[in-house]
Amino acid sequence: MRIIIDADACPIVKDIVSLGEKYQLPVLICHDFAHEMQSDYAKVILCDTGYQSTDQYIVNEVTINDIVITQDYGVAAVCLIKGSYVVHPLGFCFENQTIDEMLAKRHEHMKKRLRKVRVKGPKKRTKENDEKLLDTIEKIILNYKDYF
Repeated sequence: MRIIIDADACPIVKDIVSLGEKYQLPVLICHDFAHEMQSDYAKVILCDTGYQSTDQYIVNEVTINDIVITQDYGVAAVCLIKGSYVVHPLGFCFENQTIDEMLAKRHEHMKKRLRKVRVKGPKKRTKENDEKLLDTIEKIILNYKDYF
């Protein structure tokens, strides 16, 4: 089990790395050249700035039982197929039962944006979102460790 962070869209990378270190899990921080990150504990992966290069790295790297933190529904779908746990930065888990519906909704929003129809954006991030994200990751780790 590893923690793989899509750091291009994750606001609390350092806290997640600390959680990985607490449970002695390898952590990969994946980001493109538009961001600058360092860590004494985690392995930092610098990807090209090309279209979805970070996403492509993650889906190629992920294996069964890894924990992936991403807000990208496409990345989530592939990682679920590969048997990983996928957590949105808001703290909810992506699930096989609901990912198709989420992808369809994303597609509908994209079509609206192309027609210049305004689509409501996300709410402002809160401290509760950060706490829920860390709590969700920790529950996955503890449930996994209890199982094995």
